[in-house]
Amino acid sequence: MADRAYLTEAMPMCVIWGRNDQIIPVRHAGNAAALAPSARVEVLPNAGHFPHKDHPQRFVRIVNDFIRTTDAAAYDREDWRALLAAGPRIVPLQAEAAEAPIAPVHVMSTGA
Repeated sequence: MADRAYLTEAMPMCVIWGRNDQIIPVRHAGNAAALAPSARVEVLPNAGHFPHKDHPQRFVRIVNDFIRTTDAAAYDREDWRALLAAGPRIVPLQAEAAEAPIAPVHVMSTGA
C-alpha cells in the first residue's frame, strides 16, 4: 500500500489488527499507521489474523465507534484528480520482503 497510502488523506480509514497475527505480523500495523497518519489503527490483544472472529464484540465496538465518530468522505472528482496528479508529498521508504517495517510508529490499543 506504500505507493498509494497518500490517497487515504481523502477518506477515513480504520485498521484493526490482531496482535498475534501469524499471517501478517502486527509490526505491519505500524507501517499502516506511518503511511496513513490520519487512519485509526487498533491492535487487539489475544487476537490473530481474524480479530473479528477472535473478539467479535470488541471488533464491532471499534467499528461502531469509528462510524459514530468519523465524518464520511465527500467525493469530489476535481479533488481526487488533483490528489492523484500531485502524488505523495513524501516518497515512502520501502522495506524489502521479509524485512521489518521502516520507521514503525506506536499503535493504539483498545485497552480493556
